[in-house]
Amino acid sequence: MSNLFTGNVSPEGFFSEGSITYHQAAGTKTSLPIPVRFFEKITIKPVGGTSTRARTIEILRDGSKRWYGNFSVSDAAPMTEITYIPREDVAFIQVYYKNVNDTATGLFVVGVGNTYTEGVVNLLQKDSFLTKLASLNEPIYRGTLELDLDQKSERYWVLDRKTSQLIYHGATKHYLPVVVPEKYAKTDKLCVLMFDDSGEFNIAAADNVEATLFDANE
Repeated sequence: MSNLFTGNVSPEGFFSEGSITYHQAAGTKTSLPIPVRFFEKITIKPVGGTSTRARTIEILRDGSKRWYGNFSVSDAAPMTEITYIPREDVAFIQVYYKNVNDTATGLFVVGVGNTYTEGVVNLLQKDSFLTKLASLNEPIYRGTLELDLDQKSERYWVLDRKTSQLIYHGATKHYLPVVVPEKYAKTDKLCVLMFDDSGEFNIAAADNVEATLFDANE
């Protein structure tokens, strides 16, 4: 999907760095909540002029808010295009994209679908097509990883080892299964990176990882 998104919070205001607190300020612009779907990658661009802000908060499904600090756009640099992949607990995002000296008039939000497209069924969406296949008792093969993360790790990435494509990211608990395309249980391999934001360790890696094949219809 694509959508010229021009809705803004009123009265005008912004989010300060690292904060979920909304500050009123004439001449600034923050988007109304933009709905997102788990693991659907979207790109966001300013339209109508320049933008030097890309501060973003996540609105979670339980109604709470969380600062999202992964957009690598400094306040002095122009925002051209940013990419966002929501985790499973996120329902909306809000983007503060216009400072008083910027000329942007809105945001162009482009959903580019799931970050993997192998096969015809996306297990994470569990759509009606999956239900129909289940009723026919047809096998639906996928791979699964059982990740037992270090208790100190705050984030992890699962990458295609050959192409470095991001397959999955985020962590809401330390032990969780991750569903990946079938090929990662047969021919292709994965690389898992874990990060510790508190600095007790910089990064840990599990390379050449093979998923376990399973039938999602059982």
